[in-house]
Amino acid sequence: LKILNITSECKKLKLDLFGIFHTLDHTFQPSKILNFALDTSKYVVVYCHVNPQLSKQHLFSLTKDFLKYLNKKKIFTLDITDKIYKEYKSPELYFLCSKNKKYMNKIKI
Repeated sequence: LKILNITSECKKLKLDLFGIFHTLDHTFQPSKILNFALDTSKYVVVYCHVNPQLSKQHLFSLTKDFLKYLNKKKIFTLDITDKIYKEYKSPELYFLCSKNKKYMNKIKI
């Protein structure tokens, strides 16, 4: 396993899919992580808690309004929360996003 520094070692890295799981709402720089993922790959899948109560553990609350914000910034999103089958329910958000609308238009769920 090789851990790469996202600020220097990954400039030429290109992926089809980048996954961000339980990270954006826990970090001081969620936009830096999301932008890196979007610049590196065609698609980014994000899985995060939806909790309106902020705490030391959850620095940000990402809700469906966050998807509207991303769309305004020309980051195209698809909420896939209802497509994820789980035996238990908890306040979570799953979404797919891309900087390229063409890629998102290819997704048929």
